[in-house]
Amino acid sequence: MTEVKRTERTTPRTLPSRASSELETIRAIVDEALCCHVATSDGGFPRIAPMVHGRVGDELVLHGSHKSTLLAALARGAEACACFTLIDGLVLGRSAMHHSMNYRSVVVFGRAREVTDFAEKSEFLRQLTERIVPGRWTELRPMSEHEVRATLVVALSLAESGAKLRTGPPRDAPSDVDGPWWAGEVPLALCAGAPIPAPDLPAGIEPGPSVRALARRHALRDGTRAS
Repeated sequence: MTEVKRTERTTPRTLPSRASSELETIRAIVDEALCCHVATSDGGFPRIAPMVHGRVGDELVLHGSHKSTLLAALARGAEACACFTLIDGLVLGRSAMHHSMNYRSVVVFGRAREVTDFAEKSEFLRQLTERIVPGRWTELRPMSEHEVRATLVVALSLAESGAKLRTGPPRDAPSDVDGPWWAGEVPLALCAGAPIPAPDLPAGIEPGPSVRALARRHALRDGTRAS
């Protein structure tokens, strides 16, 4: 399996056994996360913002307004860091010391490039939309040339990235195991409700297949994911 070369920035100091450099693991976490947090330093001032993202090949795709200070800094080549976190459950030990979370996370470092080619930018925006709501792009009015040009798009390589994961039950002290305290896991999952139509939506327009599929994919039934 292909691995990303570890660097000083992607090598964890704490619990390194939980780290993974497998590219497929990194891609999977990036793809499942609905958003990420992107940070940079602009003129010595730290900035961070939650952002919807896409992935095209092994590049992270970020987009927004040309007025975005953070995106403008990335477009100029400022050092960036992007963080992705999926919380799979709460881990409840027999002492507060042994409480934790089951999670999957990725951190990406590097310098982004601004995507200026019109065709490439349009394709990146399409893939970003399709990642969030598969099938939605063909159900929409096509983006106008003005809309594409008004959007700032940058791409950040996954070349310097790493994952860290935790799974399983609490790691309690052996002396606590026979005690009277409950211990275990509480699974957590993203849940979607029924689609809510826009107040100005004309009568008779129903959610398209992509919206219905999205609601089904994130629905919960009796505490488990819907099939």
